[in-house]
Amino acid sequence: MELSLVHRKSEKRLTENRRALKIAPPVVLSLSIISLFCYRYVIFGEREKDLYPYYAGLLIFTALSSLLFMTVLFLIRKIWVRNVKDVVGDYYFYLLFLVLISLAILNLQRVDDYSFYMVGLIGFPILYQGKWLGYALCSLSGLLYYSFLNALLFREASYIQSLAPLSLMTILSIYLVYSRYKSGKRILDLERKLKEGALKDRLTGFNIRRKLFEILPLRISLFNRYNNKTSILLFEIDMFSKINDLFGYRAGDSVLKRVAQHIREKIRESDRAYRYGDKEFLIILTNTDRDKAVLLGERIRRTIESDNRVPIPWNVTVSIGGAEVRTGDDEDSLLVRAEQNLKDAKNDGRNGVVF
Repeated sequence: MELSLVHRKSEKRLTENRRALKIAPPVVLSLSIISLFCYRYVIFGEREKDLYPYYAGLLIFTALSSLLFMTVLFLIRKIWVRNVKDVVGDYYFYLLFLVLISLAILNLQRVDDYSFYMVGLIGFPILYQGKWLGYALCSLSGLLYYSFLNALLFREASYIQSLAPLSLMTILSIYLVYSRYKSGKRILDLERKLKEGALKDRLTGFNIRRKLFEILPLRISLFNRYNNKTSILLFEIDMFSKINDLFGYRAGDSVLKRVAQHIREKIRESDRAYRYGDKEFLIILTNTDRDKAVLLGERIRRTIESDNRVPIPWNVTVSIGGAEVRTGDDEDSLLVRAEQNLKDAKNDGRNGVVF
């Protein structure tokens, strides 16, 4: 179940990331061009124009990178290899994160403005969702990059005092991303449990009857294509109505649980068990022919009959009707044969297997 949960979470993340990969590059390209114009003609005063080449270089680099990425994305649009698009997207959004840190460094030379850094910390995981540990490594490497670039370009120690608030914001952002990861995992886990609850019989834990009609056609198809032997066994608890009438429904429920437990213990992981009716169970036996199915049915029948832990003063017995998949079968014809054999087992005095 855990693998299924991880797979569903990964697929959801991939879908959202692909959407972001289509939207982000043209938006970033447009914003880079607009910002280049604003920094050139609107924002800077005479005293700050020495910083303009740095801004211009960063914005032009961002615009060209976005244009290049859009071209690459167009060229590989028919490639659905997961690793290719993941790696390309990772590099692109991490590059944007580093660009925003660089812009924050430039802004801090003019005013105490951490907005670009914050946009990078918060925007990165929102736009492009990955594993929280990967985000933690990226955000911590951003701090190292911030320190290195400051020391390299401006050779001043004044930036060190800004490391405290930036470190705090980084730790907080990592915690928020981790919290989102845990919350998403809990939600998916609840969804899985709700889905399982809707497809499982709450009393016995077996699959419900509706699920049978999703699996049985597949087993018949495998027989027709690859000659994979498949058999079914249909169980009915003998005199179950009498148990309910004499001892109540709680005793009847207890008998159902015990019978289901014996069936579950005797079948393999590859087999499937279903609650077929009020007092009936059905199991699908994979790679099993008629003879092996009869042996298993007898083994289960004897185990149930010898159970002395049931809350009634006689031994519980079951009647069993079986059927093996034949050429030309569909689920209806297969179930009709099993039901007829079950009827014959009851007419023969119950507590037996008819195949």
